[in-house]
Amino acid sequence: MSELHLLEGERLIIDVSPTPNFRRYVTVKAALAGLPFLAMVNVMVAMSFYVGTGGAPVTKVGVGPLLATYAFLYFILAAIVIASTFTLANLMYKKYHYWASDVAVTRTFLETICGVGGVVVREMTGELKFGYWYGE
Repeated sequence: MSELHLLEGERLIIDVSPTPNFRRYVTVKAALAGLPFLAMVNVMVAMSFYVGTGGAPVTKVGVGPLLATYAFLYFILAAIVIASTFTLANLMYKKYHYWASDVAVTRTFLETICGVGGVVVREMTGELKFGYWYGE
């Protein structure tokens, strides 16, 4: 962990980093989102590859060779996408680390009557994050 420089009167409240399952979550989520898109793009890639390698006209041999080319290229491209996604997830896992140095709970008169309140979290970057909590 790198050294933190807190301002006078600030103290570190929480130090959070992603869990090890974060890598798997990011990889699966990106793969589920990217593979259908890859299937659409692969139609053009497979057709270009088939024609570029001198494939026989589809009217003479049917769609079988073109579909075989499509499936072959899809598995190759999918392996590349999943491997690069896993690599990026590992880089993200090592990068993300969160520190909170200031938390304020606010309750107006109306919020007190309704049983809710507001939470303001100041991150180490100085950004304010607002949230609400419910109940006592």
